[in-house]
Amino acid sequence: MWLTYSAGAGTKRDHAVWQTLWKDSNAADAFFSAMRTGLLSRYKGATPSTKATKGVFQLDGPERFVSMERTHNGQGVLFIDAATEAFARAAQKTLATPSNSGK
Repeated sequence: MWLTYSAGAGTKRDHAVWQTLWKDSNAADAFFSAMRTGLLSRYKGATPSTKATKGVFQLDGPERFVSMERTHNGQGVLFIDAATEAFARAAQKTLATPSNSGK
């Protein structure tokens, strides 16, 4: 499921939320790893967060608030690419509840 939300006037890009579900945890692992590599390449000025919890990849950067988190008992990956930290936190809180988290 891919959802986009308007970030409002004056922003270059809107918010995006992408929940993927995979056949098994191994497939989700492969996707998570590939996305992590792609995001590090895409956002070269950002650095991986040292505050992220286990199973969460988060980039600290000046332009975007980007995170990936394992969901659905390890078979899902929730990707958030937001223009604001407030939106990123709200989406993560709403869509990646502890009961859904994997690994």
